[in-house]
Amino acid sequence: MPLTVISNFAANVAHRNLAKSDMETTRSLTQLSSGQRVVSARDDAASMAIGSRLRAEVAALQAARVNAGQAVSMLQIAEGAMGQVDGILVRMKSLAIQAGSSQFGSVERSLIDAEFQQLLLEIDRIAQDTEFNGANLLDGGEASVLLQASDPVNDGISKITVDSSVDADSVFRYSYDASNEILSVTKMGVSNVIENRAKELFDQANIGFSFGSTVADNATFSYSFDQATDAFTITNLLTSETSTLDLTSVVEQAFGAGAAGGQVPSGQSLDVDFSSLGVTVTFGDSFDFSSSLTAITSVTQTNVTNGNGSGVATTYNSGLSDQAISVLSGLLASGTAGQLALATTDGGNGNGQVFDALAGVAFSVDGGTVGTLGAATAALADGNHTLGVHIDADGDGTADTQVANVTLTGMADAQGNGNVTIDFRQRLSNTQTVEALDDQQIQLDLTNRIDTLAGTGLNLQVGQELDIDIPQFGVQLTLDKGFDRTVSLANTIGSASDTAGTTVANAAFTPNTTFLTADVYSALLGLGFDNTTGVGYDPNTGLLRLSVSDDSSANGAGNVTLDGKTGLSFGFGVGNPTGDLNGNGSTVDISLTLADGSAVELGTLTADFSNAGNNGGTVGRQGTIDIQLGRGIFANQVDANALINTFKFRIGTGEAASDEINLTIDSVNTTALGLAGVDTSTEENANAASVAVSNAVTGLNRARANLGALQNRLDIASTNLAVSLENSEAARSQLLDLDMAQEITNFTSKQILLQAGVSMLAQANQLPQNLLRLFQ
Repeated sequence: MPLTVISNFAANVAHRNLAKSDMETTRSLTQLSSGQRVVSARDDAASMAIGSRLRAEVAALQAARVNAGQAVSMLQIAEGAMGQVDGILVRMKSLAIQAGSSQFGSVERSLIDAEFQQLLLEIDRIAQDTEFNGANLLDGGEASVLLQASDPVNDGISKITVDSSVDADSVFRYSYDASNEILSVTKMGVSNVIENRAKELFDQANIGFSFGSTVADNATFSYSFDQATDAFTITNLLTSETSTLDLTSVVEQAFGAGAAGGQVPSGQSLDVDFSSLGVTVTFGDSFDFSSSLTAITSVTQTNVTNGNGSGVATTYNSGLSDQAISVLSGLLASGTAGQLALATTDGGNGNGQVFDALAGVAFSVDGGTVGTLGAATAALADGNHTLGVHIDADGDGTADTQVANVTLTGMADAQGNGNVTIDFRQRLSNTQTVEALDDQQIQLDLTNRIDTLAGTGLNLQVGQELDIDIPQFGVQLTLDKGFDRTVSLANTIGSASDTAGTTVANAAFTPNTTFLTADVYSALLGLGFDNTTGVGYDPNTGLLRLSVSDDSSANGAGNVTLDGKTGLSFGFGVGNPTGDLNGNGSTVDISLTLADGSAVELGTLTADFSNAGNNGGTVGRQGTIDIQLGRGIFANQVDANALINTFKFRIGTGEAASDEINLTIDSVNTTALGLAGVDTSTEENANAASVAVSNAVTGLNRARANLGALQNRLDIASTNLAVSLENSEAARSQLLDLDMAQEITNFTSKQILLQAGVSMLAQANQLPQNLLRLFQ
């Protein structure tokens, strides 16, 4: 190799090898100091990925093993308490036998019974006070009870279970589409009433209103105050009921005779109960006792003569929404708060009347087509006619809310020019604000699952069951041989059909989705089911069938009567046995009478005669209406008086049902043991007590045996976890842990190379000295 001045090639080579040896020595030192073969992904990426999962699995197994140990400890506490109860029962058995002997009189038995009763109290105390981490073990507790509005066995579902994570009163529905073998489970949204409040239409009185539970939804009231007599009057415009109170007397009674002029004292308020109407009025200190409030109960007319008829009348929409009121407020003339004035002109030739166009208002005549907002007039010809007054409440440019009906009668003579004024002041509507929760649905393809178990294209056979888990809802459905994969289950709640053919074609049913409770289901079953006519509630299908007949008084002109049935009412309130569907789009509320005499609304039935040919045009037609009220629906309800406590312990590392154990501990209070009310005060009672105590001992032993079985199972589960933990740890160690002996040998080699590299680099750096000798 030539000697050069610019480059020391030998030193560069020595330095490179020294750097490599140093890096390898450092890596080896890192592994030795950490005890890990794989310190970073550069060492072995695949082993690091697998090893990391194994580390997580080991940690989870350790936690699961702790859970199993805690479960055993909890059961030991419960079983220990049961052992004490067993000792008490032994003593009670002895007392019962003693008191059952004829040599004792009533005094002696009372002394024996005193101890007997104290022992009963001690059993309840033990049941109440036995706890594990604050959770009571032996007093019984809340448990989930599955409610079903129809029998799922008819659909091939042998069992439905819900776990403890499911909220109380959650309602579900299942359906199945055979065309694509999709099973759908829906968690149904519930309409929750948030508040029940009074709505004041354009009121300036500075008073508040609230309604009791007896007041009908959307009931409308008017109110007035006569300053001269201090009389405050409220009128139910639906029933014409009126209630009047002397306001000054009420105020003075509440705040003392010294209250000036009956005025509510500054900074205070007064609730006045008009109990006969179910209305409470709140008067504040700003209420003006010096001004009268006039109740407006009809429209007024100016320069519009009555002719030969009865003039002008009005029907109000009592259920106006807040948005509709806001829109209506913007239409009212200034200076006439709460009044809507409609200009009219004579229709000509002394006949009829024309209502002039008004911006933001549309008209309909006799229930006909609603006109365009503010763009046209409405003409009423001879005779009796009804003018519908409509507004645009949702802001889409189209009239959608009818605020009033104006009825003109007897229009044979000239009506003249003038105004018809509709006054909304001092009018209240009982309304409900409702929050609708959306349905959530899970869809599952059953094709591969059934094919795997039963064979391609085949149904499940005898003895075969398929569990369908929906962990998102905490629900499991178990299918059996009765499930036909070729038949759809169209379980849509609320569908209605007419078996009479043309009576109410396409009738619709809007359900109240909150009705599914234990008392409602019991009342549905109480309706009975006539196998001949099919009328009543069929629990096998969830079908409510109602008998209907043509309203003969209407001569078949699209009117149908729902025939009475005990336990059902049609319309508001309890006890209305029949209901009429009078014309296309008419509605009837269907309510169910519960065991306590109260009623719950099942939903609303709406008639559709659009394709019914005026009810067939035949008077006296009979038939039925079928309402799908509950097929495929089930609900989770909490039973607060359950006699068991359920605890869930996770003893696996996954999320499947097999990774947890549900432990049930029977209650051992006196109610659960059948000892509530037992005494030894008489010989007969003592003998009965002896039998009851024997039965209690049997029940207690059964409960203790259950705990023993659970403890043995948990011991096995704990042992299995220990084995799994050992094997998982071994697998992790094989992948990640360092072989110390091998690495020490490797480290020694790297140290020698490092020392040699340092020495050689020093030698290489001496080579330029030879070059200097050439210059001597």
